[in-house]
Amino acid sequence: TMGTWDFNNWSWKLAWTEPLIETEKAAAAELSFLLEQVQPCRDNADRRRWIPNTAGSFSVQFAYAVLQNRFNLVEIEP
Repeated sequence: TMGTWDFNNWSWKLAWTEPLIETEKAAAAELSFLLEQVQPCRDNADRRRWIPNTAGSFSVQFAYAVLQNRFNLVEIEP
């Protein structure tokens, strides 16, 4: 599992099958930070929603555009 219920509070417990390399450790730390903000509700049904698209629908093209914008670096002229 990805975590456990402590009464009505979800506690994330991520376990990796192999030791992480440094870049993976950084990504795992970022994931943990993001997941801290997510609190599932035990009494609600699961659902998915793609937040970057206001309509909530997912497409690979839109996800690619989001990732491109996220990782765009500003070029500095010499």
